[in-house]
Amino acid sequence: MKHFKEKLLLWLRHVAPEIEIKQGMIIDEQRLDIYFPDRDVGLVLYTHSDEAEKNLSKIHGLLNITSHKIIHLWEDIWIYHQEKVKSRLLSLVGKSQRIYARETQLETIDNARLLEFLEINHLNVPIKAKYKYGLFYRDEPVAVMSFSKSRMIERDGKLYNSHELLRFCNKLDVTVVGGMTKLLKHFIRTQHPDDIMTYVDCDWSDGQANRKAGFEMMERITPMEFWLDLQTGRREYPRYILRKKGVGEEILNDKNRLDSFMKEHQLVTVYNSGSYKFLLKLK
Repeated sequence: MKHFKEKLLLWLRHVAPEIEIKQGMIIDEQRLDIYFPDRDVGLVLYTHSDEAEKNLSKIHGLLNITSHKIIHLWEDIWIYHQEKVKSRLLSLVGKSQRIYARETQLETIDNARLLEFLEINHLNVPIKAKYKYGLFYRDEPVAVMSFSKSRMIERDGKLYNSHELLRFCNKLDVTVVGGMTKLLKHFIRTQHPDDIMTYVDCDWSDGQANRKAGFEMMERITPMEFWLDLQTGRREYPRYILRKKGVGEEILNDKNRLDSFMKEHQLVTVYNSGSYKFLLKLK
């Protein structure tokens, strides 16, 4: 933890020396590793060397904190996605370039351009989409948003034409003010959905931007377990790795075999902090 935290603090103090930083703050009886008082934002750090169960216990202990923005930052995310992490942290402390949505041009983009942008700028795995749009500033993409094809969903005894908002992100080190609203309104105006569902990553967001856009939180999904490949830095679902390696899932119930398998393939257990499911009702 010390090495990870020291590197992060050294970088923060270099790029934002004017920002007040406190360490080891106790907020609502929970310890935050790093805290920005001016922004009321706290960071909780998790390392590979910590026991997975200890990390999970820490996450559950923070779930009840609702009055403060909490970022759950994992050591592997910092190591393997450092530029994306730095961009998000700079945005949180008000150090990113601000471009107003009214200064941008909205264009429909193809999957190739969507995937290229997501690969560079988004922390989650890039995925294709049915509907995808970009905001362009001086002919360069600065934000994208993508949606699934429509599905008929039954709710309260009625059928609704529903879409999933799959991805939204800004360009690294850029915040497009009003970008989410502009892209969302365009999709609603052109595709006429009855509702839009989306998931928000609890590691980085409390869903405030979604609430401002009219979404309602439906449920919180509990933290998910992943296996981190220390050779590649990729997080994968355990069952996916077992299938890929040709190993039966019964190994999950055999601690000795599982420990040997994990050690042989240089895998460690990590988690995320869960996600929020949001719904925007339009009908």
